[in-house]
Amino acid sequence: MEKWQLWVLLESSTVFALLTALFVWRIRVLKKRLEDNQESAQADDASSASTSDIETSSHDTSEPDLTASYQRLGAFIERQVSHAVESVKAKLHEKDELGTTKFKIWGTLLKAEKAIIINDNSQNPRPILNRFLASILAALDFESRNTSKSDLEQNLEELDQEFMQAGEVLLTKENLIANQKELHEDLRTNIERTKKRIAQLSIKERELERLKSEQVKLREQINSVNSHSAHSYDVTAEPTTPPVQSPVKKAHSSRHLESLKQLSSRQQTVIEKLQEALDSQRSEKTDDSHTESQKVAIERLERMSAESLSLIEQLNAELDTTNLSIESLRQDISSKNKALQDIEQKLKETDTSVISGLTSIQANKKETFDSIKLGLTEVQDNENTHNDFFINEHAKEVENLERLLQESETCVELLAQELQTSESETDELEANILKAVAEQSGGDQTSDELNALREENKQLANQTSDIKAQIMEQATNTDERALRTEFNRKNLELDRLQLAYSDLERKYLATLS
Repeated sequence: MEKWQLWVLLESSTVFALLTALFVWRIRVLKKRLEDNQESAQADDASSASTSDIETSSHDTSEPDLTASYQRLGAFIERQVSHAVESVKAKLHEKDELGTTKFKIWGTLLKAEKAIIINDNSQNPRPILNRFLASILAALDFESRNTSKSDLEQNLEELDQEFMQAGEVLLTKENLIANQKELHEDLRTNIERTKKRIAQLSIKERELERLKSEQVKLREQINSVNSHSAHSYDVTAEPTTPPVQSPVKKAHSSRHLESLKQLSSRQQTVIEKLQEALDSQRSEKTDDSHTESQKVAIERLERMSAESLSLIEQLNAELDTTNLSIESLRQDISSKNKALQDIEQKLKETDTSVISGLTSIQANKKETFDSIKLGLTEVQDNENTHNDFFINEHAKEVENLERLLQESETCVELLAQELQTSESETDELEANILKAVAEQSGGDQTSDELNALREENKQLANQTSDIKAQIMEQATNTDERALRTEFNRKNLELDRLQLAYSDLERKYLATLS
């Protein structure tokens, strides 16, 4: 139950409680008064006979006062009856049937009241009222008796038209209610559909984010592959020089020279160690260590000198045994050149193998890149297929909006045309007013004419106000019926427009779905 209903119930209960308390209090007061009256009546019965004589005399004196008051009331009612008769005559002259019926009813009621007072039938006024009731009914039925058959037929036709309009209004109302229900159902279905679409869009957004992340990863992979390929292009294959196969019979002179170099390096190291030992001994200033180090150094030098002597003897022996000539040296150089040419060919082969490997790597990279591109295009095609439905719906909405925009533009153009016409009319009126003002400044005759026109305008305004008042006073039941029929017709048109509007809304929702 709503709050205002509870509030009304509480207020009504309080009012009823107060009324019951008031009734109880009044009942008690009346009981006390009745008891007091009974006691006073008993006291009057026990009084003397003189008081009864006084009461009878007073009763005789009160009767002429009542008759006089009744006579005065009858005279007043007679004056009212005469006034009602005069007003009925005036209304008949004005042909105001409604006013005449009102005054006739009032006059018959006054006559009935006068008859009741004259005949002193205040206790039983029913027969007098029954007698005058016929005249009241005749006064009420006067208008219907004065109407002709054509008027009755016209009234019946108007009633039929009103009934048909009411039926059409009811039918349109029912259709409108049905359309409103269908429209609400369509709206609910569209709302549910939009909710599902929103859920699908959220899923698509998550998939899009996932695809974007995968795209970023693939781009990183592509960049890494490109950087690796660029690095592989920059790296040049180092020529792997195979070890030169020296001839089997290497010259002994070169070997001895190498051994001499090694021996000289060893002597140099020994000399450096001796120098260090001498420096350290000088700092420590000990004789025993100095002598011992000297002995060790002398022994090492003797051993190295012996080795060097043996090497020099071997060299001399080899020089004596080997016969070195220019031709042998040339043969050695030519053999070495051939070996160098073989090495260059091998380097060229290795370069071609490196280039072929790089080209194969590049082809593999292109294949991977093409596969990635195909995957991305497939993802985009899937997104496009999913979005085609929404794009078509948006296109339909845009077309509907464009159509509505064109209709609104046409309405605006019509309004602009009407505004231009009204502005042109106002400009013409202003020009006429300016001409009238200029003519007024020209002479006194124009001012007199203007004053006469003003007076005529005032008279016309008064006459129009009087005519409006008369029309409002002379409005009859037929005018009300015509107004009612016009109102029903306009209401029917409004319902039809609402029905058409609801149909348009349903079509619009159908286009959206």
